[in-house]
Amino acid sequence: MINLHELNIWTIMLRLGLSLLLGSIVGTERGVKNRPAGLRTYSLVCLGSALIMLTNQYITEQYGVGDPTRMASQVISGIGFLGAGTILVTDRNKVSGLTTAAGLWTVASIGLAVGAGFYMGAIVGAVLLFTVMGYFLRFKERLGQYFLEMDLFIVLESQEAYHRLLIYCSQENIGIYNINSRIEDEELLDYPGHSSEDTCCILSINLQERYRKQILVETLSTFDGVKHLEEL
Repeated sequence: MINLHELNIWTIMLRLGLSLLLGSIVGTERGVKNRPAGLRTYSLVCLGSALIMLTNQYITEQYGVGDPTRMASQVISGIGFLGAGTILVTDRNKVSGLTTAAGLWTVASIGLAVGAGFYMGAIVGAVLLFTVMGYFLRFKERLGQYFLEMDLFIVLESQEAYHRLLIYCSQENIGIYNINSRIEDEELLDYPGHSSEDTCCILSINLQERYRKQILVETLSTFDGVKHLEEL
């Protein structure tokens, strides 16, 4: 009977194959969503991490020297460079790619676990990683409808429309706790139909129970005089 924790041709094939499989499962989910890192990237990161761990174990067993965790620690720190390449600051100053970077870091850990022969930990970790990346976004979107605060960038066609909007918000008990009318972000001001006569502002709002984010955005978007609205 093969000992799955000994280093031989069968365990090497098993560990590398399992790491490739687990990385591919997570990478497929990322790939179908057109993320910066997909099937091949996740597969290679997981496979490479497992191979490094196997190499570290081989050196320790073959020569009787070395720390079996030293190379693994370099993988965890080194994967940060790859993850940093997936993080982008897009227009409107929104950050994109954090989840992909975190996924790469986690899948590297899964590869190390497989390479060390910690099969159950690697499999459970891969299942949880797939669950978080595949399904938690839906939960976040639903929960986000009930968050208590939000910032709205609003463009109105005149000062008169701006004052009418503030009066409407007051009458509807839409709790505005801060108004920023000095917008200096050029990317934010680069909206469709820009005009020097427009009045722009950022409203910081405390949501009431009667309003959800989507409902409030739809309500204010259709307000007479509003040319452009987006949530920040």
